[in-house]
Amino acid sequence: MKKIKKFINKTNIPPFDKKLVTIKTQDYPSSNSIVQLTQLLRRYLMLFVFFQYKYLKDRISINEKNILWIHNTTENIGDSLMKTSSIRYLKSNGYSVDLCVLPILYDLYKNNSYCRNVINLDSLANLSEKYDLIILDSLSSKCMKIKLKYYYAKPFVTLYDFFNYFRPDYNLIFFSWYRIQYLLNKHENIDNIAKPFVGKLSAKNIKINNLNIKNNSIALVCGGVDDYRIYPNWIQVIELIDRNNIDTIPIVLVGSENGIEYSNQITNNFSDRVNLTDTVGKYTLTETKSIISSCELVVGPDGGILQIASALDKKIIALFAQIDSRLRFTEATEYQCLYDDKAVKNIKAEDIANEILMVNKN
Repeated sequence: MKKIKKFINKTNIPPFDKKLVTIKTQDYPSSNSIVQLTQLLRRYLMLFVFFQYKYLKDRISINEKNILWIHNTTENIGDSLMKTSSIRYLKSNGYSVDLCVLPILYDLYKNNSYCRNVINLDSLANLSEKYDLIILDSLSSKCMKIKLKYYYAKPFVTLYDFFNYFRPDYNLIFFSWYRIQYLLNKHENIDNIAKPFVGKLSAKNIKINNLNIKNNSIALVCGGVDDYRIYPNWIQVIELIDRNNIDTIPIVLVGSENGIEYSNQITNNFSDRVNLTDTVGKYTLTETKSIISSCELVVGPDGGILQIASALDKKIIALFAQIDSRLRFTEATEYQCLYDDKAVKNIKAEDIANEILMVNKN
């Protein structure tokens, strides 16, 4: 029984030497030993049945400079940016990385400064490049099937190894950087430089330039997927900001289609307000990056837009509920956090307005 528990424990121990801080969240489920054992056995079985164990490496050598990272385990923007953030570290150590992503994430990364190429997963079959090493997100069947199909006999490493990456109690950015450090056999402190990256922005986008977004604008994030991470009280926040300011602070509403209902309420309420721009649900991911880049401050709930803002070095006021902000950001990101145990809608409009005014004053 002890041997089985030790074997299962591989899913609980991060695959690196550095201490990974874990902070339990309110929605953290209890682990199921049978499920963990089943997942572990399935992954070992796949490695041996398809003769992949001999290609799985514990380190990246200094001679394996030409790398393909196949990133296909999430469509979530925030999670994706955190997982791939350590490509920054690979480049700083002289490694050349091509990043292969799902079509939905291609625009997020294209033309970035850290990857040699960004490749659409649908185009993987057409690649002629000879890589020294493959990085997979995990040992899941979803990742291994691609490895078996295109790079059967190629040496590879994984981001997660046998770790149970579905846990919500650890910082994905630190995990990614610590893991790559381990694979490179590096040990220096990276806590103050670890952060995501996104693709470069086009200065020629006439559609965005016509918005005439002022460089002191504040972006407010509308909508969201989870109810506890949606902030519905922006009208009160804007009223408080306007009441305390002689000059009207330019405000830009940002978000995807799930925020249109909220942005419509705001624009209807402030139909006469100057310097209020509604971009919610109207622009592509690439264009939204440009809009965020044009703003000075981004305010909103935990989510992908805040990770984009972090990658673009924007000031951030983050609204969190049920999860600690230290699981989303590092020392490399300039941010303030407001928190409620149950839902971000419970955060007082006065507190948000005061934080915005304080940042604006400075």
